[in-house]
Amino acid sequence: MSSPEVQCPRDPGNPAGAPCPRCGTFTCGVCASPWEGQWLCPDCVGRVARGDGSWLAVGAGILGFLSLACVPLALVAIVLAGIDLAKGASRGRAARRLDVVAILVALAALGFWGVFLFA
Repeated sequence: MSSPEVQCPRDPGNPAGAPCPRCGTFTCGVCASPWEGQWLCPDCVGRVARGDGSWLAVGAGILGFLSLACVPLALVAIVLAGIDLAKGASRGRAARRLDVVAILVALAALGFWGVFLFA
């Protein structure tokens, strides 16, 4: 369903179709790409493929595991990954997997340091 007055920002000669369901940017049929049942703009396809935000959660979980001084980062990792998971359908499968990894690493860190401190 294209609108003749709205032009694609990447291909100005092409009329834009429906807006991207993630960011609202209008794109033409040439620029839009399928991603898990939705047609996304090129910028959003890049974001969901990379899993933005999830690597920060994984890094915080790893730091929490490696250093006793950084155990609070494990809690930060759980919160960050939980926020990412709450976004649900708008994120790709790879990002959700990365969030689960971050939570598991952070829980392992908390468990390891809990045993270490109270043993």
